[in-house]
Amino acid sequence: MLNDVFVTFKNISNPQVLWIGIDADNILEKIYHEIQNCAGSFGFEKDNRQYRPHLTLGRIKSFSAENNLKELCEKHSHQINETVDAETIIYYESILSPASPIYKPIQIYKLSDF
Repeated sequence: MLNDVFVTFKNISNPQVLWIGIDADNILEKIYHEIQNCAGSFGFEKDNRQYRPHLTLGRIKSFSAENNLKELCEKHSHQINETVDAETIIYYESILSPASPIYKPIQIYKLSDF
């Protein structure tokens, strides 16, 4: 299920990324913890933030319509309620460049394996 419609990274006055939160289920949570454990074995520190699965809608380079975005978020908050069947999850690395971001697949999980 989708929730938290049009949430922004950073803040509503200066958004950098727009995303939609999704309800965590056991499979997503299991994959998240496996990635955390795997990353730890390579020396990465564990992420202590709350697990918040989401779909990124887009990145924002510049922004000048704070009131319009705030209105849009309030107007459509909690209106999306969809179920999506998925067979795989692909984790991408976002490589940011001046021209445009490059999204490189770094891991593919078949949900049937869980």
